[in-house]
Amino acid sequence: VDDGNSFSSVANIPALTHGPNATGAHTLEECVPVAELVRVAQVYALTAAGYCISKQENQSDS
Repeated sequence: VDDGNSFSSVANIPALTHGPNATGAHTLEECVPVAELVRVAQVYALTAAGYCISKQENQSDS
């Protein structure tokens, strides 16, 4: 669960959300396979690295 929808609809702030594909979300049978957690962690890490590299390159151009 995240607040992306609230930021987007209430405050008109662009938001992007990403997370694991969970089976039976918000039920007693909710579960997330470990492989899915690994996949999401990789996406988060690559996103952060890409952001940092881009920011560093922009600072070098100044």
